[in-house]
Amino acid sequence: MRLHGVAVFLALLLAADSAVTVPENTIVKMGEGVKLTCTYTAEGDSKEPTWYKGTKKIETGVEKVDGTPIKFVLTLSDVKAEDDGDYTCRAEDGSNTADNTVSVVVARISDNHEKDVISIIGVEQQLTCDFIGSPDKIKWKGPDEVVITDDMDNYEIESGKETILTVTIVTEESLGKYTCVAEWDSPSITVEDGVTLEIFSVEMNAQTVCGAVRSAAVITCTATYPDSQANDPSINFYKVIANDFDTFISDTNGIATSGSKDDTYKTWVATLSFSSIPDSATGGEYYCK
Repeated sequence: MRLHGVAVFLALLLAADSAVTVPENTIVKMGEGVKLTCTYTAEGDSKEPTWYKGTKKIETGVEKVDGTPIKFVLTLSDVKAEDDGDYTCRAEDGSNTADNTVSVVVARISDNHEKDVISIIGVEQQLTCDFIGSPDKIKWKGPDEVVITDDMDNYEIESGKETILTVTIVTEESLGKYTCVAEWDSPSITVEDGVTLEIFSVEMNAQTVCGAVRSAAVITCTATYPDSQANDPSINFYKVIANDFDTFISDTNGIATSGSKDDTYKTWVATLSFSSIPDSATGGEYYCK
């Protein structure tokens, strides 16, 4: 376990030469540890200082180190998100109080960080990452683990907005896991997590030519989408009437659906069936989405 130390220097306000020094805030990586040191100068009948997180007194994890001055060391081990916050060392002498506060930030991935992004071929897609702790640098690595730079084809990273990676055109080659890496300089901390870019596609069956039904009594529409997508899609059929591409077909001889999946993608098939071979009334252009 690595420990990053920060000293909280505290002296009672009643002491002639005392002062309260406020240290810089400290950042610690999730799962590691940090030591907060409160240095205490005793005067008169003053009580030994106590550590608090917010307003709650800390009962464990504090070690007294005798000497001049006396030190009270608070050790936070295997830090978690809930260890974020302000820690105060407070000493009292009658009605007088001396205290000092240091903020601890646990460097980590935000709960808002997206894990899976579902897109379609041919569009622009943004991938975003979100970190707690204001990192000094952020970089992206592609599915091939190579660091992405703004001069690479098909990628854009805007200066000052490094948490956003833009894939200018989604292609089969651009699918996969992208890794967002955050780095802090002092102390040296690196945190990373991945965003997986996947696709959703829809295809009509070969019995259509440019959407025009020829001699088939059945039209099928197959949706392919990632297994990470929890809900099955809703597939609807439409007919182009007078250049209106949004004429929903609600009264047909039946729309049947079925689904299956492999390790990575699911397929969901919708079938639009006709009671007879389409005639001039039922023939025309159909599409699904």
